[in-house]
Amino acid sequence: MSSFEEDVLKKKDFQSTKEESVPDDGSAVNAVAIFSGEQHTSEETPQPKPILATKLNLLRGGRWGKFWLAGLLLVSASVTPVYLWSSNTRSKKQGAGIRSQPASNSSLTPLSTDPPKLQPVKGQMSKVPTGRPHFQPSMSPTTKPTKPITKPATTPATKPTTKPATTPTAKPTTKPTTKPTTTSGPSLPISHPPFSFYVMGDVPYHTKDIPIMETQIGNLTNSFTNDAAKFLIHVGDIQSGQTSMCRESFYKQAYDIFLQQSPLPTMMLAGDNDWNACPKAKDGWRKYASYFIGLEKSWAAHKTLGIKRWNDVRPENFVFSISGVLIVSVNLVGTPILDRNEWDQRNADNVFWVKKGVADYLKNDQGELRAVMVLGHAMMRPTIVSFFQGIREIFMTNDGGYKEGFQIPVIYLHGDGHKFAITNTAGVNGHKSKARQKFVKDLDWDQFTDIQVDKGQLAPPIKIEVAGVKDPLLEVHNIDQYVLGDGLLRIDRRGGHYQTKMKKKLPKKKKKK
Repeated sequence: MSSFEEDVLKKKDFQSTKEESVPDDGSAVNAVAIFSGEQHTSEETPQPKPILATKLNLLRGGRWGKFWLAGLLLVSASVTPVYLWSSNTRSKKQGAGIRSQPASNSSLTPLSTDPPKLQPVKGQMSKVPTGRPHFQPSMSPTTKPTKPITKPATTPATKPTTKPATTPTAKPTTKPTTKPTTTSGPSLPISHPPFSFYVMGDVPYHTKDIPIMETQIGNLTNSFTNDAAKFLIHVGDIQSGQTSMCRESFYKQAYDIFLQQSPLPTMMLAGDNDWNACPKAKDGWRKYASYFIGLEKSWAAHKTLGIKRWNDVRPENFVFSISGVLIVSVNLVGTPILDRNEWDQRNADNVFWVKKGVADYLKNDQGELRAVMVLGHAMMRPTIVSFFQGIREIFMTNDGGYKEGFQIPVIYLHGDGHKFAITNTAGVNGHKSKARQKFVKDLDWDQFTDIQVDKGQLAPPIKIEVAGVKDPLLEVHNIDQYVLGDGLLRIDRRGGHYQTKMKKKLPKKKKKK
């Protein structure tokens, strides 16, 4: 037997031994199925004998067998990942009702090293671009870096970002915030610039006082020049009720003087001689109301003051504020008391009006309340003491202490007494009245000051100056000036009493022949 025949017999013996050692229970997977992605169990159609394994047996004994085997292993290593991915996909298809066709018995799928073509499957990651963004990463990285978006978004985002944007958006947000925006650090204080105003009263009592009143008002400096004056207030009594008999001509002549001479918005309070001391009180009130309630609207500058009237109850009362100073008018008159119930109700209304003015100021958050100035006509007397006791409760407690934030100057400006006087717990400047001093002392309110203005025939309107927040405190420069509120307020009589001087300037009346 030749050596070639012996080699052939050995190879055949090796092959038969190898075939007997492989169990036919379906646990072994043929080599062709590994690369084609198809697997079959023993329950399916019987498979042919693994030809590739036979070839491996034949090659193992040959001269080039080892080299063929190494090459085959390299090909297997490169294709195995593709098979695993394809097998996973195929098994999920079968779970969804798609079954693979078994391999044919007559022919075997030829060995291929090319990966199968992938098709996008719903619910799985795909290499085929969809044209829309996806939340899962791409199977293959891009060859070029993604360019950043250089233009701002044209529509607002539906969800807030966790970090602030580095570039502004082109359009504002479509929905407003539900809560107010908060700022870091303390808020800036409201600016309170200085200002001043004039107060006069009890003029013209008689026809001869008309030229005096015209001169006094005409000499007031307009606030648009070199003065900070903002307005003029007349505290009542434009006549003597017993002399004029409250004829309408007296109301009209005072009204005309205000309109023709005053450069400032003017307000006029009702005095006792303007209505309740008239022969017919109701008729006197009708005339006063028709000429002087809302008088300030005749000046365009009144809009800058923000004057509010108690139209539905007592339209004669007004209130406004400037630079942290609240200015409130009330209907306080002297005798006679025509109706006690009406008198008491009016005093109660006046107390409520002042309380409301203070409450509204604080509610509107207009800054620090620096002072309150109440303007009426009547001088302090027993018939109106209840009014002052009522407004004292706004600022002080029952035990005599001040409520928080209310230890501020409160000034009552009025006429009726005809002679200038400043009265408070510290003493009296000007005309002394024992009755007034007693009322102030019994009130026990060291921040309260009563100021009575001169009769217009005797002296010019007084000027009230208020210092600004950033300005130095006011000081006294002459004997006609007084400082209140530790320099916050300055009362200037502007030369004081001039009765003799004014009489010399008046034209002499010609005697009738």
